[in-house]
Amino acid sequence: MSGVRLPLGGAAALFWGIAAGYPVAGVLLALTVEGVRAIRARWVFERREFERVADLASIALVLLLGWQWFGSRHAGEGILATLVWLPVVLAPLLVMQRLGGAGTVPLTAFFWSLRGAGATPAAQVRLDLAPTFVWVCLLSAACGNPRHPAMAFAAAALAGLLLRQQRVSTVRSWRFPLVFVAALGLAWVLQAGMVQLQAYMEATVMEALRDRLANRRDGSRTSTAIGELGRLKLSGRVVARLRGTGPPPARLRDGVYESFAHDTWFARQNIFRAVPPEGESAWRIAASEVSGAWGLSMWLEGGRGVLPLPPGTVRLDGLNVDRVEASTTGTVRAVKGPPLLAFTAQVSRDAPDDAMPGPADLGVPATVAGALDAVIAEAALAGVPDRERPEAIVAFFASRFQYTTRLETADGRRRTLAQFLATDRRGHCEYFASATTLLLRRMGIPARYVTGYAVHEWSDLEGAWVMRARDGHAWTTAWIDGAWRDVDPTPGGWIEAEATGAPWWETVTDPFAWLRYRFTLWRQGGTDETSSMNPLWLLLIAPLAGWVAWGVVRRSRRTDAGVAMLPVGSPEPGIAALEDALRRLGFARAAASPVHAWLPMLPWSDAGTRALAERVARAYRRWRFDPREVGEAARAALSADAQALRERVERGALGQATDGVKAMVDEGAGRS
Repeated sequence: MSGVRLPLGGAAALFWGIAAGYPVAGVLLALTVEGVRAIRARWVFERREFERVADLASIALVLLLGWQWFGSRHAGEGILATLVWLPVVLAPLLVMQRLGGAGTVPLTAFFWSLRGAGATPAAQVRLDLAPTFVWVCLLSAACGNPRHPAMAFAAAALAGLLLRQQRVSTVRSWRFPLVFVAALGLAWVLQAGMVQLQAYMEATVMEALRDRLANRRDGSRTSTAIGELGRLKLSGRVVARLRGTGPPPARLRDGVYESFAHDTWFARQNIFRAVPPEGESAWRIAASEVSGAWGLSMWLEGGRGVLPLPPGTVRLDGLNVDRVEASTTGTVRAVKGPPLLAFTAQVSRDAPDDAMPGPADLGVPATVAGALDAVIAEAALAGVPDRERPEAIVAFFASRFQYTTRLETADGRRRTLAQFLATDRRGHCEYFASATTLLLRRMGIPARYVTGYAVHEWSDLEGAWVMRARDGHAWTTAWIDGAWRDVDPTPGGWIEAEATGAPWWETVTDPFAWLRYRFTLWRQGGTDETSSMNPLWLLLIAPLAGWVAWGVVRRSRRTDAGVAMLPVGSPEPGIAALEDALRRLGFARAAASPVHAWLPMLPWSDAGTRALAERVARAYRRWRFDPREVGEAARAALSADAQALRERVERGALGQATDGVKAMVDEGAGRS
C-alpha cells in the first residue's frame, strides 16, 4: 500500500470500534484490512470489477441510511448513525485494493460520470484508499461521540502518524511535530469555544425563538382562553393512549390556572423547576411510595409540551427526553423529546398536594361579579356549608344549564362567560369549569381552573384507553377541608354528545392512525441518546455481497504474490529507461499511478504514438501481473516497443500537458 507503511488501517479500524461502541466489529475489521497482507495470492482486477464493488458499497450505504433513518428518533441521529458505519462500507474496496496487483483503485469506481469517458485523463486516475480509510475511521469514531480524553489523544496520534507519512519531502522532519502540536492546540481552543457558543445559543436564542413561534397550549404558555378547548373538540384525532390494569382514572391533568381576566385563564405564578433525573430516562417528581402504574403514550409537537398525567403521579419511567420540569401547581412538561413519547407514570396514594392556596386563588374579576352573585342567589348557595357547595353548584348546573359544542351564541357572536351565566346558559366544559371556579371563589373558597383529558373510550384494536382531541376537558379543583378536591361541573351526557358529532370516517381512519402510532413507536424503539440501531442492516446486503464477490473473483486472474507479482514501482526492462526520459521532460509518474494507466493518459502528439503507448501499456500490464504466462517473444516485443516509444519521446512526441495530467505530474514530482 503506497503512502502508508505502518499498519495504520488496522489501528484506525480498532480505534473506530472502541470509540463507536462496537469493539468486536472493530477487531474484525482490523483483522480483515490488515490480514489480507498475509495472503500470497493476488488477483488482476479489471476496472469494471472495482466499479461493481463500489456500486455494491453504494447500495449498502443507501440501505444503511434508510435503516437508521427509520430507526432513529430524529433525522440527525439517523445521519450520525450512518456515518458511524462508513468504515465497514469502505472496507471492501480497501481489501480489493490490497488483493490486487496495482495497489490502487480507479477513480471511475466512485463516479458514474467518468465510466463512459474512455481514455480521458480523469478516467485513468487511480487512488490509494489506505489514507482515506484512516480518515474515514477517525470521522466515524467522532460520530460515536466518545467522551474519554484518551480517545482524543489516540485520534491525534493516528492523524499525526498518517500526516507524517504523507508529508512531502521538502518539509523538514523536525518541523512537522512542532506544527502538528500547534495545530492541535489551536483546534482544542476553537472546539472549546464552539461548545460554549452552542450552549449559549441553545439556552437563549433558540429557546426564545421556539417560544415565540409556538402557537399552541404546550406548557410554555401560561394562558388558555375560553374556546381553545372547544376548537379541539371538533377533532377526533387520537392524541394519547393509556394502558394498565384496573379501572382507569377519570381524567388526566395537564394544566392548572389561577388568574382570570377577559375570558382567559392565566398561570401567573406557575414557576417551573427542573425535575431531577434518576438514570437515563427516569424522573422523580415526588418522594412517595408507589402504589400503581399506568403506561402512557402521547404525541409531542415541536419536541416539547405538557404531559397529561394521572392523579398522584410521582415518578416517570422510560421518558426519553432531555429535561422534565414541574410547576408548583402540578403541571409537568417535557423539553426536547421525540415526536412520540411512551413512558410509565408511577402513581401514589400519598402523593403530595399542589401548592397551598394564595390570594390569586380567590380573585374574581369585577366584570363577572354581578352575574356570579345572581347565580349564588338563584341557587341559594349562601346558606350551604363549604364542603357541600361544590355538589350544590354541580346540581344547579345540571338542572338549569345545557351542554353544547357550539362556540357561538344564536346571533353568531362569541359567547362570553357573563352571557353563559345570565342569559344563554349553554356552553361546553370551559364555561362550566370557569363559572364553578369563580363561584367558589366568590363564596370564599380557593379554587383553580384545570385542563386535561377525560378517559372514557376503550379501543379493542389497540388494547388501550384512547384520548382524542375532542376529549379535551376542563374542570375545577377546590380547597376543601385542607386539601385540593376535584370538581367536575359539566352536565352528564357531554361525552355522548361529543361522540354523536363524530364523523363517520373515523372508523376508517382509526386503523391507519394506529398503524402510524405503531410504526413511529418501532422507529423510535431502537435508539436513545447514546446508541443507535444494531447492524442488522448488514444482513440485507449479505446475499448480494456474496454474489458480487464470487463474480469478481471468478472473472479475475489469480497470481502468486511472492513470484508472479513484482513489487509496485520496480524497474522493468525498457520501462525504466522510458520513465527516465519522461521524467527529464517534466512528466514524472505519481507514486499512486501504475505505469499501464499512466502511459495512455500522457499528451501524445499524434495517433500513431498514442497507439504505440497503449500497446506498451497493455504488454507491460500483462508482463507485470502475469509474468509466468508471458513468453520470451512477448518480453522482447515489449522491450522493443518501449525503446521505440522512448526514442519518439526524445524526438518530441509529447504535446502540452492538460490540467489533469499536470496535476498528476506535479504530485509525482513532489513525491519523487
